[in-house]
Amino acid sequence: EFVGRVDAINRVEIKARVTGFLEDVVFTEGGAVKDGADLYRIERGLFEAAVKQAQGALESAKAAKVLTEIQLKRAEDLLTTSSGTVVARDQALAADQQASGSILQAQANLQTAQINLGYTDITSPISGKIGRTSVTKGNVVSPSTGTLTTIVSQDPMYVTFPVSQRDFLRAQQTGK
Repeated sequence: EFVGRVDAINRVEIKARVTGFLEDVVFTEGGAVKDGADLYRIERGLFEAAVKQAQGALESAKAAKVLTEIQLKRAEDLLTTSSGTVVARDQALAADQQASGSILQAQANLQTAQINLGYTDITSPISGKIGRTSVTKGNVVSPSTGTLTTIVSQDPMYVTFPVSQRDFLRAQQTGK
């Protein structure tokens, strides 16, 4: 006879990935949660505004790109008719390439803002039993807050038996 220990296969510490006021705790402590279930809601207003700001910057960068394309075409046309200079064409080309870079940067900023907005809804990555919450509604949470709660899986589970080598060899020899 051996004393066994039951361990969860999956154990997840839930943490905030953005800083904000905690609007709601959406689970019952000690209860079962499903994969994808809502756990916490962080105030979304600032993150929604950041997405709109990034969308505006992207539209502005696209508009600037349209202008630089027109100026580049005009500089190339003038160069072919000997009315323009190579320097003016090169400057227009550089401005056009810079506008392309600004679009990429604005797209990345928009994607970052959208990802951060998504982090305002904290969901369960696994199904299992959830522990106590370490924060309550109205508190400010951030990545430095630490673990908000822990979820452990319930099915399947590991069962381990701490057996000494002597006992193991004896059981192996006797077949019991």
